[in-house]
Amino acid sequence: MSQMGMGLTGRYANALYAAATKASALDAVRADVAKLRSLAAASAPFTDFLRDPSLSRSAKKDVLGSVMKAGDFHPTLATFLYVVAENGRATDAEKILDEFHSMVAVGGGAHEAIVTSAAALSEWELALLKKSIVTRFFGADSGVEVEVSAVVDPDLVGGFTVQVGDKFVDLSVKAELMKVTSFLQKTLEG
Repeated sequence: MSQMGMGLTGRYANALYAAATKASALDAVRADVAKLRSLAAASAPFTDFLRDPSLSRSAKKDVLGSVMKAGDFHPTLATFLYVVAENGRATDAEKILDEFHSMVAVGGGAHEAIVTSAAALSEWELALLKKSIVTRFFGADSGVEVEVSAVVDPDLVGGFTVQVGDKFVDLSVKAELMKVTSFLQKTLEG
């Protein structure tokens, strides 16, 4: 498997993907991640618990362990979440699981790239962007697959933004106009 996710949550999502693949349990872990994400979406107290940075690591390990056991979750996912809590990253659990879900949802570990442009892009433009995204974020010879989702936002004025995992590149006219405006304001004030 090539390096897939980026940033902290991406590294953890990659680790879960690798562990699930090694255990020949990717489908089971994928289903359990979906079940856990549904639980988090349906239970505000559980979500608040995950997000609360003031709770100790041991408290989070204990509660997550109980949830894993009661929900009959796959041991690979249970062990992974134990490590996440042990490392003090339970507050990132939702993002990690969301990134893992995105990785497997677009085809066995491919990445989703969200390209937002001021106007609809042609298939040719999207194909060029896809190739550029792979090269910039992963390397031309990485073999990483990227699934591009196109979104139109006229507020960008022109250009586009790209989001892959937790990485964001803003090449919009709106961003450039904001930089120029800020520069001019600082110049006039100073």
